[in-house]
Amino acid sequence: MLGTFHPKNAEHSKTGEPKMERDSRGSFLHIGPMNKCLISRRTFVETMVLAATTAVASRSAVADEPPKLDVNDPAAVALGYVELASKVDTHKYPTYVQGSNCDNCLQLQGKPGNNYRPCSLFPGKLVAVSGWCSGWTAEM
Repeated sequence: MLGTFHPKNAEHSKTGEPKMERDSRGSFLHIGPMNKCLISRRTFVETMVLAATTAVASRSAVADEPPKLDVNDPAAVALGYVELASKVDTHKYPTYVQGSNCDNCLQLQGKPGNNYRPCSLFPGKLVAVSGWCSGWTAEM
């Protein structure tokens, strides 16, 4: 609102309704006496509600991303998951094939190009594309 409406100072039309006039003294730039209200209480409350709604919505969008799989998670430990395939204990997991990792596994889901993506073996968690676990299956 560029100007402010002051009901006490308003002129009335022939119908008795107050005329809406703009205050031409630069209310938009907040120039004028300090005792004048520059925005209405309603406008202020609406702006604050909009700001709070936007903040909550942006926070929810970030919270929608699943967490990364922790190597100490019981399911990760059971399948020998590591975030870097080169750190696989080949004595403990002799089925490990050099060059195999989550990025070339059939179980990996999601869009290529992300460093962490969903895996069908660990629902609700993201795995590192450079990782490996004993559930690794060659892509077809």
